[in-house]
Amino acid sequence: MQIWKDLSRINSFINLIRSMLTKDQKEWLNHLSDSNFIKITPFDPKIIEIFKSERDTLKSFLGSSQEVLLRGSSYLEIQGKGELDIYIPVSPKDFNPTMEKLINHLGMPESAYPGERMRWNKREDGETVIEIFLIDKTIDDWKNMVLFEEYLLTHPECLEEYISLKQSSPGLTSRAYYTKKLEFMNKIIEVAKK
Repeated sequence: MQIWKDLSRINSFINLIRSMLTKDQKEWLNHLSDSNFIKITPFDPKIIEIFKSERDTLKSFLGSSQEVLLRGSSYLEIQGKGELDIYIPVSPKDFNPTMEKLINHLGMPESAYPGERMRWNKREDGETVIEIFLIDKTIDDWKNMVLFEEYLLTHPECLEEYISLKQSSPGLTSRAYYTKKLEFMNKIIEVAKK
């Protein structure tokens, strides 16, 4: 009998966690693979030099005043999927002109949510995947990501918890990994907004 009570509590907890995901997050998670497995790699300091070089290249055609920012695990200097996340936050009125410049230099984006976010992928040194995101800096996705990362940098205990999440992730499917990650992010964002 006790086992059934414990299982019932565990299922209730899982349902509570699932309810922490937004409708959009659940829809996005459903398109991810349930057969590709995540690989987590240690932070490599050379990623900072790759970022600086890529930032300079982007600014050469976007303009020197355009923000080009390092984000994600590389920004936090922790292990991740080995990708370099570069964000170009712009105002809504600058989205399309900036998009046109990026298309002229990088080609068509890998994914696009017109007027909100676009992503280009490149490879550096045959290994490092560079993801370049054009993003509307007024949307919640951008604001929440910045809030999440800045909160982690000022709350080391939460950063350690995030590192533990990443360390426990090798072998998870893409969908399972991003579900755990989004749940954690939502929890931190909720706390950070208070």
